[in-house]
Amino acid sequence: MRLARVLDGFRLTFKHYNLANVLSSQNKMNEAVLHYKETLRINPKYSKAHYNLGNILINEGKTKEAFTHFAEVIKFKPDYAPAYNKIGLILFRQGKFNKAKVLFSKALEIDPKYSEALINLDIVQNTTLSR
Repeated sequence: MRLARVLDGFRLTFKHYNLANVLSSQNKMNEAVLHYKETLRINPKYSKAHYNLGNILINEGKTKEAFTHFAEVIKFKPDYAPAYNKIGLILFRQGKFNKAKVLFSKALEIDPKYSEALINLDIVQNTTLSR
C-alpha cells in the first residue's frame, strides 16, 4: 500500500514535470509554470523542476522568485554548476559584482569547462576593472 502511494507520487511528479517541459518548449510559459509548481508541490526536492522554473522566472524578470528556486537547486544538488551561474547572473544584474564573481568562480570550480560561467566571470571581471 505504501509503495503504491510512493509510485503514484513519482508518476504524478513526472507527469507534471514532463508536461511543463513540453509546454515550455511550445512557449506556453504560464501553463508551464503551473505544472512546474505542481511538480514541486508533490516533490519539493526535485531540483530539475526548480531549475527550469527558475529559468522561466528569470526571463520574466521575476528575479527574486528565480533566485529562490536556483538556491533550492544548490541546496538539493550542490554540485550543479548552472545554478551557481544563474544566481551569479542575478547578482550581476543587481550590480553586486563581487558576489557574482564568487558564484561564477564556484560554478567553474565545479565544472572548469563550463563556458557560460567562464564568459560571465570574464564579463564581471572586466566590469569591475573599468570602474
